[in-house]
Amino acid sequence: KQSGALEEDARCVMMIYRDDYYNPDTDFPGVTEIIIRKNSDGETKTLYFAHDLGKASYTPIDGYAPPEQPQKGRL
Repeated sequence: KQSGALEEDARCVMMIYRDDYYNPDTDFPGVTEIIIRKNSDGETKTLYFAHDLGKASYTPIDGYAPPEQPQKGRL
């Protein structure tokens, strides 16, 4: 309930996702996604960065889009 109020009041809501954190055998190691879910001043989209966690370094990956993943449980 409280987080819904935060999202409602926020002008921008971003989420960070690293597939290799949740799936050690991912096809996308070293990629961090910044997912812009709400943006009062612009568009919503996903940005991709190559990360080097040992150096706390993130580099934008221009034009990167991972291939579509099959949805589990769907025919």
